[in-house]
Amino acid sequence: MDKNNWTYKKLGEVCKVIMGQSPNGNSVNDTNGIEFHQGKVFFGEKYLNVSNSFTEQPSKIAEPNSVLLCVRAPVGTVNITPRRICIGRGLCSIQPNDIIIMPFLFYALTQKQAYFDKNSTGSTFKAISSKVVINTVLPIPPLAEQERIVAELDLLSSIIEKKKAQLKELDQLAQSIFYDMFGDPITNEKGWEVKKLGEVCLQITDGTHNSPKSFEKGPYKYVTAKNIKKDGFDFSNISFLNEIDHKAIFSRCSPKYGDVLYIKDGATTGIAMINTLNEEFSLLSSVALLKPKTNLNNRYLRDVLNNNEMYDVIRSNMGGAAITRLTIKKIEQIKIPLPPLPLQQEFASKIEAIERQKTLIQQSVDEVQTLFDSRMDYWFG
Repeated sequence: MDKNNWTYKKLGEVCKVIMGQSPNGNSVNDTNGIEFHQGKVFFGEKYLNVSNSFTEQPSKIAEPNSVLLCVRAPVGTVNITPRRICIGRGLCSIQPNDIIIMPFLFYALTQKQAYFDKNSTGSTFKAISSKVVINTVLPIPPLAEQERIVAELDLLSSIIEKKKAQLKELDQLAQSIFYDMFGDPITNEKGWEVKKLGEVCLQITDGTHNSPKSFEKGPYKYVTAKNIKKDGFDFSNISFLNEIDHKAIFSRCSPKYGDVLYIKDGATTGIAMINTLNEEFSLLSSVALLKPKTNLNNRYLRDVLNNNEMYDVIRSNMGGAAITRLTIKKIEQIKIPLPPLPLQQEFASKIEAIERQKTLIQQSVDEVQTLFDSRMDYWFG
């Protein structure tokens, strides 16, 4: 499409902008009145989920099919509300006029995240003013072109959503297989032998308790809790160490391929994953290293620790006020059912097959996401 016939307008020229305002606190409840949203807590992928708060004294209203924009930390996130709601100070409502269609507005604002972040103020909690919002410049193609652009982006979005749904279904299948084979690991209704982790692991240790200087590039990855996810590493924000600091850490804590890495400090404490790297790297103390003995399969260990019931029990045993944590001693005392090794291996084989499917689907998701991002940059960059 030719962009020569596009115009560029300030948001305030083509939309009605309503800045949120909190209702009387005494009017906020969990049952009566109009649905109330203060920020992005109930934002979905695209459409707003239902809040658990209501108010009988609404101050500012967002009408159905308005775009909601977060104007307080985190600024710039957008969603669509399909229903009439009350909005607090963390949000503003944006209603397009007749020269811009709402789905096009949503996509255009989605691409403005970096702009809003750059124009926010505040050191502790960032915020954007109504002036920043109404002066945001948007591209305005003819309506027919807006509809074609939205159709293209909607198609790519729907493909991504369907593939992500497939990933969730495979996760549910894996959980179902676990319960079918082993039962609830807490109630242990199948009567498996129960062992402490300290009894079934060759080594349980953690990374460095110091704070070595890290770099954007370097010879050795510096893995912390933020890099650990159930499905594997997230290296989107990885840092690196020099050889001297790495060797000092690695001499005490040496993760190898197939070991289990376990978050022991902070908000994500209790998440376990299997190390898939065939290279040396350093761990921070927020991550524990678990090396299972020969009678404990690493995939079984990972999944029993990530089991919902087990996860809840383990987290209830955490200590710390400002930062919740599990000590190495507490990890050593965690009790898990220990089914016969052949049964663990049969389970691992089934999970490996599921993970291969997930890998293929995730690759497809990444490819479509790259195409989607490219088209967003083309239309709105």
